Amino acid sequence: MAADFTFGAGEERIEVRIAVSKPPSGEKPNSANELDSTVILHLGAFSGSFTAEVLKQDLVILHDQLIMGFASHSATVPFKSVRDDLSLKIEFNGPGKAILSGTAQPHRLRQAKLTFQLEVEQSSLARTAEELEDFLRNLPH
Repeated sequence: MAADFTFGAGEERIEVRIAVSKPPSGEKPNSANELDSTVILHLGAFSGSFTAEVLKQDLVILHDQLIMGFASHSATVPFKSVRDDLSLKIEFNGPGKAILSGTAQPHRLRQAKLTFQLEVEQSSLARTAEELEDFLRNLPH
């Protein structure tokens, strides 16, 4: 099973592709609920990808906080991957728009760090929340 969710739209976006495979029979799933993912960045003139690990429970929290952000129009939603490869902050600043900022710093390449900030439509974040909901609903238990 694989799933994608995207922050932003068009040429400025961050995609997270998660691959979930069932553990071999007889083996218990990882107790930390770590999921392997590929982060794909399309930010202005920069385009690149790297691997990162995310936790299932962090994705559940991210989904819930996105939903609360839409309701309040003034929430700040943080997200970090397991090793801080990807760090995001989404600031809902009224209806319609949000500010997405953060850093990408792959743990295998600590001398490289990309800091970014972009304005995104809340409608694109609504799609992100829907993509996360679909992914979480289909996760093996």
